[in-house]
Amino acid sequence: MRTIVRTFLPVLAFVFLTGFDDGRIVVRVNDAPIPMSVLYQRVRSQSGENVDKAATQRAVDSLIANHIITQEAKAQGIPDITEQEFRAAFPPSAMTLPNLSDRAFQEDWVAAAQRARLVQKLMPSLPVSRKEILARFEELRPSLQQEQADVRWIVVANREDADRVVARLKAGEDFGVVAKETTLIENVTAEQARVAATVAADKIHPELSKVVFAPSSKGGMLLPPVKVEKNVPFYGPKGYYIVEIARMVRKGETTLEAWRPLIESTIRQEKAEKKVDALIPQRRKQGKIWIEKNLASIVLDARTEEKKKIMEAVQAPAGNLVHQAETEPTAKEGAK
Repeated sequence: MRTIVRTFLPVLAFVFLTGFDDGRIVVRVNDAPIPMSVLYQRVRSQSGENVDKAATQRAVDSLIANHIITQEAKAQGIPDITEQEFRAAFPPSAMTLPNLSDRAFQEDWVAAAQRARLVQKLMPSLPVSRKEILARFEELRPSLQQEQADVRWIVVANREDADRVVARLKAGEDFGVVAKETTLIENVTAEQARVAATVAADKIHPELSKVVFAPSSKGGMLLPPVKVEKNVPFYGPKGYYIVEIARMVRKGETTLEAWRPLIESTIRQEKAEKKVDALIPQRRKQGKIWIEKNLASIVLDARTEEKKKIMEAVQAPAGNLVHQAETEPTAKEGAK
């Protein structure tokens, strides 16, 4: 992790204080060293001013988890994340944002990217049964297919014209011909009028929607004329709508085979993610993890020293802050 992140954007400046060795190794993960400077920067990045035992433990745990993921990825033959890949993940305008130059953010992003690659590599090897797919399909069925209808309609100005159109259609006249001769929709050919368009309940005018998607509506039905008081954007003007339903698909009406590839892939991904996440405690238990004794106290002492130095700098006499410009002669003095 350390060698990868070093190639990234410059990390936030962090100056360790006198008396604390920023290069001191305080954690090892299978011989991968983590220096004090990296740990302390992560503690501050994750917990801000709350530099205590709990904050130190969270930082140590996240560093160990990141190292385990990247080490596992390397063992699986997955290549390192490059700086180009990091930059490509964000728009150029975001490159100036402070968090992108934060080492902890960079390390977490690398670990997450490597985790995703591990998941992708494991997915093909994980079995998924038909029983699992069918159970997930039934669970998701209501959301997999929203209610929709294939319809075609004719719009006329008044109820009398609407009744005449309905009579002609019931008598068996061609829908396209009747539409071309009577509809208020401009420039419609008979061929265009014969083609049914797919509509959803929330995309058409409510007055039409409640009739088209009524519980009794079904494919092949010619509906009674529906009066619409306002224009229907992208569909037609106000007037009386004579609607013929070519096909009705009720919510959740779909087939397993239509969704099987996506459902199977989703289940594989979930299994792979669980397997990768389970690797962290397993590898931590199996591996060689060393943590400096009394690490929380060392981090807290570093924070105390940092605050002391900050206060000393703030309270320093103004006379100690000498600017180069003050030692130079003014324009008036130079003329003497």
